[in-house]
Amino acid sequence: MHGIHLINAMKNDFTNFRNSIDSFHDIWYTEALDLAEKVEVEERKPRTVGRQTTGSNPPYRSISEYHKRTITITLVDHINSALQHRFDTDSVNVYKGLSVVPTKMMSLKEKGQDWRDDFRVVTNFYVDDLPYPLALDAELSLWTTYWETYQGLLPDNIATTLKAVSFDGFENIKVILRILATLPITSCECERTISALRTLKSYQRSTMVEERLNDLALKQIHQEIIPDIEKIIDTFAVGNTRLKFT
Repeated sequence: MHGIHLINAMKNDFTNFRNSIDSFHDIWYTEALDLAEKVEVEERKPRTVGRQTTGSNPPYRSISEYHKRTITITLVDHINSALQHRFDTDSVNVYKGLSVVPTKMMSLKEKGQDWRDDFRVVTNFYVDDLPYPLALDAELSLWTTYWETYQGLLPDNIATTLKAVSFDGFENIKVILRILATLPITSCECERTISALRTLKSYQRSTMVEERLNDLALKQIHQEIIPDIEKIIDTFAVGNTRLKFT
């Protein structure tokens, strides 16, 4: 949730830069001149020709204006476009469903914000996946009361929240929580998987079955999880068909 807020703030910041590009360029250009002076670089621009085919040749009245049109505006527009494409509205709005996590829900309530508005953005997007969409409003009301009177430490992530409500009930909310738990934040997990497969799926292991490959990949990717050695030995002793251990 804090990351979503930071992304929105950064997008608004670059929109503000573009709307007030003249004043921001003057500040940045002054800083650039100070740095150039320290390394003995003179203020200049590329040579202007009558017909420019390989570079920028915009009209200008000063060297500063030339750099503003060729570098500053171009760079700000590129970053702004990249942010809008990478963090489009639908992708960012989906993560508003994290407001249902009890600690975040209570934090929003203390600030006087209605967390249910953020959560409904997600439920509207995944309405076809909800088992009982007509009961959603009643679930949200009961969800608030349940955690306000909850005895114990409030869950602060999706996994602990799902474990805390493992009983029957809150079926719509639990579906949304499972969806949010499986949505990747970035492509890092995919990249880690590809990197792990390069070392696991070698020519010497070309006949490895899928189940073994998946198990080895999980161990390679999640090295922070330490398995129970004794349990592994017992499983191997019972499940091995060639060697009978007693």
